[in-house]
Amino acid sequence: MKTRQIMMWAACIATAAMAMPVLADGKKGTAVIKGKVVLDSTATAPKIKPLDMKADAVCAKEHSKPVPDQGMIVYASEGNGVPFVFVSIKKGITDKYDAPEKPVVIDQKGCMYHPHVLGMIAGQGMDIINSDNVNHNIHSLAQKNPQFNFAQPNAA
Repeated sequence: MKTRQIMMWAACIATAAMAMPVLADGKKGTAVIKGKVVLDSTATAPKIKPLDMKADAVCAKEHSKPVPDQGMIVYASEGNGVPFVFVSIKKGITDKYDAPEKPVVIDQKGCMYHPHVLGMIAGQGMDIINSDNVNHNIHSLAQKNPQFNFAQPNAA
């Protein structure tokens, strides 16, 4: 990851963390985090190069316009809002939460993952779906859990 990109995300997460203090109800409870993550006004918005979809004709055909790198999007018209962020609570929760029985779902549509960012609890299942008419390769680069790498047949 480039230094500029790291600085951008550090500024975004720091802004979100300062704006949204959240405490759980007792040892284990529920809370709702609401807010807007924005790129710090002193940081320069990144120049976004479109993703190269030419490697596969099916992927290229899915997009009539250039596809921006989803991890670099900043909406200047919405006060430098950053759409894809993840905020985690690192202190203040003393009990562990059980993993939901329902797995999270990641779908490949137009040769891109949807949703782009999601969270899950350790032990929760994950379903990776392929809605494209092209085979995909699914490769996790996990550092603490076992990695996986497998072919995924097309939707047809």
